Amino acid sequence: MKKVFLLVVLGLFSCTATQEERLILSPKDGETLRGVVIISVAPPSTMVVDRVEIRINDSPHAVINAPGPYTSEWDTTTVPNGFYKISVSVYDIEGKFQSETIEVQVAN
Repeated sequence: MKKVFLLVVLGLFSCTATQEERLILSPKDGETLRGVVIISVAPPSTMVVDRVEIRINDSPHAVINAPGPYTSEWDTTTVPNGFYKISVSVYDIEGKFQSETIEVQVAN
């Protein structure tokens, strides 16, 4: 009868994320947009959200107060074709915030 030995090694590992959580779920960075699109924001799970501010090319687009959902429509047919920056800032109840900016192309 053969004996089989199994060696089990247990260890504890710590992992730190190298990238921040993505705030903008849609659209995606670099995406080409047409018509009405939904800008969808996911605040960090550790944040007690007060409001979410969305800007397009540094102009105010929407302010969404808690408790969400954190989405806004953008009718791209109202703007010229070209490249646009979508910026999102998520503010907590203490006034701290996290931001993300992506660039998209409008081609209607």
